[in-house]
Amino acid sequence: MSAIEPVAVGIAGLGGYAAVHRKELLDIMKLPSPPLRLVAVCEPDQTTHAAAIAELRAMGISVFAGLEEMLSAPIEAVFLPVPIDLHRSMTEIALRAGKAVLCEKPPAGSIDDLDAMIAARESAARPVAIGYQTMYTPDTVALKRRLLSGALGRPQHATLMACWPRGDTYYSRATWAGALKRNGVWVLDSPANNALSHFINLGLFLLGPNLHSPAYPLSVEAELYRARPIQNYDTISMRLRLDGGVDMLVLLTHACSQTIHPILHIQAETGSIRVYLSERCEITTSAGTETLASGSCRRHMMERFAALVRGRGDDRMVAHLETCRPHTVAICGASQAAPVRTVPERFVRRVECNRGDTACAIAGIEDAFATCTARRLMLHESRLVPWSEEPRRLDLAGYSHFAGPAAC
Repeated sequence: MSAIEPVAVGIAGLGGYAAVHRKELLDIMKLPSPPLRLVAVCEPDQTTHAAAIAELRAMGISVFAGLEEMLSAPIEAVFLPVPIDLHRSMTEIALRAGKAVLCEKPPAGSIDDLDAMIAARESAARPVAIGYQTMYTPDTVALKRRLLSGALGRPQHATLMACWPRGDTYYSRATWAGALKRNGVWVLDSPANNALSHFINLGLFLLGPNLHSPAYPLSVEAELYRARPIQNYDTISMRLRLDGGVDMLVLLTHACSQTIHPILHIQAETGSIRVYLSERCEITTSAGTETLASGSCRRHMMERFAALVRGRGDDRMVAHLETCRPHTVAICGASQAAPVRTVPERFVRRVECNRGDTACAIAGIEDAFATCTARRLMLHESRLVPWSEEPRRLDLAGYSHFAGPAAC
């Protein structure tokens, strides 16, 4: 982008994930021809972040108290690493001001809010991208092309399994953590709709019928559980029947003692694909295994977003709102279908995790998930844990309204 003016960006917030965005942007600005430049930030709590504010102002970056005030600055795009319940409202405000938007994942807590964001984008005629980082890497395009080429045969089934311990600090960091709603807005915070949502979204995209389209879930079977006293679930066993005829099994938990990083496995007729957390993926056939390494997901995302704002073509994908819609359909459908069941206390232990934090861990969940993954079974089907209950099913064809979570 050497001959292209860097996209002038404003970031909403200074704490949490906004600090990660800020650091990445400041690093990008050190490049000989940076595709973006940080021009402004907004942060209502200027006392807590006084040191960061002083540093930014010394660099010539403007600091404002609120979003609408920042939108009057000479910026072209807004990064929104903000809580889920603010995604729709802040995206709509930014679009009305004529700004392009990079919104944190997931796009929204309900399909209703996501569709409203699509309508707002169409009205404003400005681009909106979602921060599903894995979507923007070159190997994502390579994997999709390989699947579409038929070189591996037709996809047969897919599995996603991960155990990421999350403790008291994680759940106490924000009032929306583990919540169904905040301030009257659906959040549906869970491992499937936050920390591990990247991989569900990526699986749906890779199984889509063409290079730019994701697969859509036609139905969902779900079992939702909580070991921790939260509103929503911290453990999910879910099977999606996709419009291409493939089943995708999803097994995710934060209620565990061991860390098992996510592995997305797509099995086709004559080969398979595995995607790992470490920005690495493998394509295996009878001829052997080919490894692809993508580099920094976040850097690819920001560079691709800059190209999107400038209207320039790029081989990398973009997580458009429509690309993310099947994931939100699946999440809403699972919650609408299945009540959240509390795991009995006798099966839950308090364990240390993540540098001294304390988690609620379901005894044996890691082994149960590993077996379920190998046998392509949901938890209740496996009969491996005595506390599981039969999954609930919901037809998702034409799904466009979240009617609320199922009652226990």
